[in-house]
Amino acid sequence: MSKVESYIAPQEITSSEIKILKAVLYFNIFNHPLSIQEIIRFSELSNTEINDLPALLQNLISRNFLFEINGYYLINNQPLFVQRRLEGQHLAKRYLTRAILVSRIISWFPFVRGVMISGSLSKDYMDAGSDIDYFIVTEKGRLWVCRSILALLRKVMIGPMRKYFCINYFVAIDALQIPDQNIFTATEIVTVYPTYGIDVYQLLQHSNQWTKQYLPNAEVRVVDINSKKYVLSLKSLFEWIFSGSLGERLDTYLFKLMLKRWKNRYNHFDESEFDVNMRTKKNIAKQHEKGHQFVILQKYKSQIDVFEQQHGIKLNG
Repeated sequence: MSKVESYIAPQEITSSEIKILKAVLYFNIFNHPLSIQEIIRFSELSNTEINDLPALLQNLISRNFLFEINGYYLINNQPLFVQRRLEGQHLAKRYLTRAILVSRIISWFPFVRGVMISGSLSKDYMDAGSDIDYFIVTEKGRLWVCRSILALLRKVMIGPMRKYFCINYFVAIDALQIPDQNIFTATEIVTVYPTYGIDVYQLLQHSNQWTKQYLPNAEVRVVDINSKKYVLSLKSLFEWIFSGSLGERLDTYLFKLMLKRWKNRYNHFDESEFDVNMRTKKNIAKQHEKGHQFVILQKYKSQIDVFEQQHGIKLNG
């Protein structure tokens, strides 16, 4: 007996509804339902479309494209996802205090000019398996000196302390424009939480105006950072000692050493994969050895493909 393929008749869908669905689908990768304010923040909705958002959401719900549970919107009717989200928010508030304290410690180290929380905590979520990730901005020409000192600090940490001290992305103050222009990187940039160097955070956002192509409604965070100046004589002394040719030679040596080491350790990456995941330049040190960006973008594409097949609609093209 021949199999009869199922056929789903194409459905009408507006561009406004597509923008909403794509925002919710992106965060569905992480089983992370969105509130109305988050749908606005992480979508391309215009001001007129935002005014119509409640009606647009109701229309999507009536057609089983979306579900609403306790003020959160998600692709599948999964109350456990909302419960998980609420528990994660509660835990994130506790860990944010800890992360701000660690950020203050990081700021004491030589050549650190800005510290920002990234990863899940920057999106107001934590669970038992979450790390605390930091995006660190350094002085020009001293990134590898700075990174090496902080990496040594992490090595002497014991137990769970390492889990809350993930320093896998450094950029120098002259390399704030991030070259990977896609929805993943845009989301990471607009959600970083500044904890030290508010002027550096603002410069990062200004240097990456391309994110507006993906997330035009994402506003710069307004965070109350203690701006009191502390006289850190040891930090100042170290920076003075390594401000000249000695510091330049040391930074270049550490850069070349780490580039050689990472090329050998991560030789399973081809050239383009290495550049994205393990970008190692004089003014950039990125260590995403699990290829997180590639994984998330592929999952996002799969989410869209499956949703299109299930509902007989086109979200792309």
